[in-house]
Amino acid sequence: MVRKVNIRKRSEPRYKKAPWMVEYRLAGNKRRARFFPTRREADAYKQQLYRNLNPHLASTQTTRFSLTAKAFLEARHDIAAYTRNMYAATYHRFLEICGDPPCDEITPVHLDLFIEGRFHGKDTKQRQNQKIPGNTTINKDLRHLNALFRWAVRRSYMQLNPLDRIDKLKTEKRQPKSWTPEQFKLVFDVLPEPWKLLSLLSFSGVRKGLLVSLTRSQISLADNTIKIPKQKRQPERIVPILPKAIELLNQRLSMHPDGRDKVFDDCKFSNSTWVRLCEKAGVPRLRFHELRTCVSTWLKQKGFSGDIVAKLFAHSTPTLTYQVYTDLDDLETRRKAILALPIHG
Repeated sequence: MVRKVNIRKRSEPRYKKAPWMVEYRLAGNKRRARFFPTRREADAYKQQLYRNLNPHLASTQTTRFSLTAKAFLEARHDIAAYTRNMYAATYHRFLEICGDPPCDEITPVHLDLFIEGRFHGKDTKQRQNQKIPGNTTINKDLRHLNALFRWAVRRSYMQLNPLDRIDKLKTEKRQPKSWTPEQFKLVFDVLPEPWKLLSLLSFSGVRKGLLVSLTRSQISLADNTIKIPKQKRQPERIVPILPKAIELLNQRLSMHPDGRDKVFDDCKFSNSTWVRLCEKAGVPRLRFHELRTCVSTWLKQKGFSGDIVAKLFAHSTPTLTYQVYTDLDDLETRRKAILALPIHG
């Protein structure tokens, strides 16, 4: 028989200081309860109490966190290589900050320690020494840990998931950054040929990863379009590209030997190279991905609706496009908005 442990929040005034109630029953159906000021403390007590009340359910596969993480990564063959590296980076961070506890003993207290360590960068030096890939946000780290814990619960490595019902951390919204058209022209003038073509193709709203893997069969020179294959959450779509990009594509395809399918098969587009090119042009440094911000900002300044820009970027709603990819926090844009008001005097 499994003895359940429940958590409830009491709203009566007398429970104001400790509203979270952990309720359970002992032998003989005797009801017991204990109160805590925070949900996290109640979750930690619930996990410990559940193991004590149900010793017959103790896992026969109890292992350390490091071994469970390794088994998880080996079992998930469906994860792409890049995503697998991000998961591995998260689990390395957890080991650096929290040690290597048995999976069945991980509680919200460990997660508090992990979050605090990430905020203060306690894992940075060791990560640099070991050259662990990636640098995700804390919320992404928590999502990666949650995937591991859910997998471990299903396979009896853990009894409870310590991340159940825990909301993601609130973070400050990062203001989108963009260049002016004049600044982009300065950068474009110093770019080598493959980078010029890639930057012009990115103005179609397609992400860098999809452009780098572009093939001949996806290009339609007659219609000035490229075909983007079906992705996990997006159907196949046809995207228009700039006439200048078509001109550079023609030049590049004519230089390719017969049989080479990928357009950028002989090119490497590293972030460090992009940074050096920005410095050479003497403009504020932007990530290549933030060229999408330039596109969204310029189109909005030209009067195009949010629906069109969202459709170009394959976003579900214009809200995402404006919040993440549109930089309208500049003085000139606000000045034009004020001068456009129908007030004369």
